[in-house]
Amino acid sequence: YMRSYHEHDVGFVLYGLTTLGRNAEARSFAVGESEYSREMVALREHDNRRVLDMLGDAITPMRIVAEARAGNLDGARKDLADLTARGSTTDADFVTGAVARAAGDGQAAIAAYRKAWAEQGSELGDPKVHWWAPIGEGLGATLLEAYAAADAERVFRDELTRYPNDPRLEFGLATSLAAQGKDAAPARDAYLAGWKGEKPLTLGDL
Repeated sequence: YMRSYHEHDVGFVLYGLTTLGRNAEARSFAVGESEYSREMVALREHDNRRVLDMLGDAITPMRIVAEARAGNLDGARKDLADLTARGSTTDADFVTGAVARAAGDGQAAIAAYRKAWAEQGSELGDPKVHWWAPIGEGLGATLLEAYAAADAERVFRDELTRYPNDPRLEFGLATSLAAQGKDAAPARDAYLAGWKGEKPLTLGDL
């Protein structure tokens, strides 16, 4: 029980650090923790090859997301079929969205992400479901990539109600507002105030 509680606390720390872009600190903190902790940090950083190296042959949602991002779409689809056969509905919908997004199938990605987004519930508070590849961020970014900026704005605003002061979400909101010709300055200022990463965020980081 205590080990499980510790892992929960570690997850909160890593979630907080990577949300702000303090990835080097997250990596350093995870060194003394479980391999799962290091896998989560690596996937949040889109260090997909490292995730796959650590996971080996284990078929998990993290593996499938990493495979898709790394360009191994056939492998990702095969492993997704295996995951779906196990009956993991929420994981399957969110992973389907990530795979479809990596494949450039925006409409399939949006449909799958929307299902997963609805399934995660409406409770406020941290951490995000699958914070190492958040559903709301994925949905909002995919909508922007599909030129549905107004829909993306609604998603990012909703997510900020649940997770206020999140610079990744503020970045998404600012991007969606700018795409519509709206005033993006407050959201962009909030993003810049909160983001501590070495590089500016891009849609691909969400």
